Amino acid sequence: MPVNLEHLDVQRLVVRQDFSMPLAIALVRDMRKQVDILNGYVTTQTEKAFDHSGR
Repeated sequence: MPVNLEHLDVQRLVVRQDFSMPLAIALVRDMRKQVDILNGYVTTQTEKAFDHSGR
């Protein structure tokens, strides 16, 4: 990311060619709902983060 845009988070989506407008609208609506939920979630340093390594 350019230096002046480091504060932004980006989500890339790859969709099928036949992805319809009604599905796109539903996807955006659901993503906005989840972002609102995540923005209200507060983590603490005592919580253990998920380890993706499978160990």
